Amino acid sequence: RRHTRYISVTGVQTCALPIYDGLANCGGSTSGAVTVNASLGQVQYLNITEDVTSFTFSNFATYVLNPNSVVSTLADTVTLVITQDATGRSITMPTTSGSNIYKYAGGINTVGTTANSVTMVSITAVLDGSANNLYLITISPEFS
Repeated sequence: RRHTRYISVTGVQTCALPIYDGLANCGGSTSGAVTVNASLGQVQYLNITEDVTSFTFSNFATYVLNPNSVVSTLADTVTLVITQDATGRSITMPTTSGSNIYKYAGGINTVGTTANSVTMVSITAVLDGSANNLYLITISPEFS
């Protein structure tokens, strides 16, 4: 799903951020439950057609086990572009449970419900010091 480009500048090798192809269209919510699958791409488009009562995340890369059994922590980020329909729908964002910890920038944990608006949600997953999945979430103001 991703690859990295390297470039040599004046004899020093620098590594660019991973390069992702395209925009993944996740479609509309048909059951009230949405799963953001990080393996579908770094930027994902979601057209909301009904209230979302369950929002979960899957396949975020938070660590890799090296051959010598040493865990290396990774960070994986997905940006959602959420479009509301002509009605405007509510979206229930996840709350901490078990080994999944969710933290919201500025304490903002709700997505606006204005009809025909667009909201961007950035989700960065890392492994915290206690082997929990830590999801850092930023929800933008609505674009109308």
